[in-house]
Amino acid sequence: AKVENLPPALQEAYFSEKEAQNILNSAFEYKLNKGLAKGLAKGRAEGLAKGLVKGRAEGRAEGRAKGLAEGRAKGRAEGASAAKLETARKMKAKGFSPADIAELTGLSPKQIKTL
Repeated sequence: AKVENLPPALQEAYFSEKEAQNILNSAFEYKLNKGLAKGLAKGRAEGLAKGLVKGRAEGRAEGRAKGLAEGRAKGRAEGASAAKLETARKMKAKGFSPADIAELTGLSPKQIKTL
């Protein structure tokens, strides 16, 4: 049976029921979309917060490791330089010539003069 063949009162009831279903469907879709948007926003915020914490921790660890490596390298270089100077002082005290001291320690004649 076609809706057009029904009496006017039944046609009106049919269309009213269809309108009610459309309204319900629209309300459901609205709530669904609103819930999805809220869930996405919350998920993004939580993900961003976790990402920032993790990124900061990794950055700090990387910075510490780099600083420690640079500090060790600088300390070794300073220690080697101090050892050369100490060796040169001892050689100078024993009467080695400045040329011999420079050759054996790698120091410049100017550095040896200031000892």
